[in-house]
Amino acid sequence: MKNYISVCGYGSTGSSAVVNLIEESNEIITFGEEFRLFQEVDGLQNLVSNLKHSWSWIKSDAYIRRFIKYTNILGRKNTIFQFGSKLDVIFNNKFYAHRDNFLNELIDTEWNGYSFHHDYNERNKLEVIIEQFKRGLFYLGFSHKFVRKITKKSKTYYVRPDVNIDYLAAKFIENLLNELILNKDYKGIIFDQAFLPYDFKNYQKFISSIKQIVVDRDPRDVYLDAINYNAYPITDDINSFISFYESTRKFKKDQSEKSLFIQFEDLIYKYEETRDLIIDFANLKKSEFNFLTKFDPNISISNTQTWLQSKNRKHQKDIDVISERLNMYCYDF
Repeated sequence: MKNYISVCGYGSTGSSAVVNLIEESNEIITFGEEFRLFQEVDGLQNLVSNLKHSWSWIKSDAYIRRFIKYTNILGRKNTIFQFGSKLDVIFNNKFYAHRDNFLNELIDTEWNGYSFHHDYNERNKLEVIIEQFKRGLFYLGFSHKFVRKITKKSKTYYVRPDVNIDYLAAKFIENLLNELILNKDYKGIIFDQAFLPYDFKNYQKFISSIKQIVVDRDPRDVYLDAINYNAYPITDDINSFISFYESTRKFKKDQSEKSLFIQFEDLIYKYEETRDLIIDFANLKKSEFNFLTKFDPNISISNTQTWLQSKNRKHQKDIDVISERLNMYCYDF
């Protein structure tokens, strides 16, 4: 069984440091960029959840259309004229093929039809004018049958409510992963931001053997990143930041066999201890690592205690507020 690891954080919390550390291993390959297929709006998790918990025959069409639109973007290359994540290239030029096979098994029926959802979400201004004109013909004496006949039709999808979408989604992901490790003698793959740090069990249904490493960081440094670099969470309001930071950490769970919580500062100030903890959790061999080639705590230490830097002294009042209200999350230096 291959070794799959997802590393994630809460926004500006240092998850890339853990990814860089594991990249020093010769046993595992890195996906190469943040993997957005699962967690984003209209991604795979959203599709599965919506079809299971908010199904209707009209909604199933909307969910499929949104998933197709989103994955069309993920699959294409990123250029000056369009956004994309080049998943088709990454997955051996078979991302779209496996996506389409997944949809063919998931969708029960297709037809050229019409829905208000199509009108409200997919018509440009010219198309709206044309369609409004067509439908106005009814008031000039044309029959309903004629107006419906000339109304613009789009491919429409129906998914049965009893379809085993968990099985089909897991099969889709298994086919994709097989493309990544094809003819490669690696123990597994590490993903950056494949899953969110919340509700990990809902993501495990896609890759049953996957493990998750969640990285957190001192809120004072996270706040200053938000201010200085427009980093996530993007806010310079201290109360909004505290509300965001505190509420998102309420989902933290105790560490289990499949989940490991790492404090970014520990990877720097307790480097060897934390490094070995991550390696053991990932089931990798220390002898296969080229340490300090991609992650060096002596360099990353500059990303800690940034409130002590002269440029950040003007924010000291906010730092004091965070130190008091988020004290339980502040690192004990």
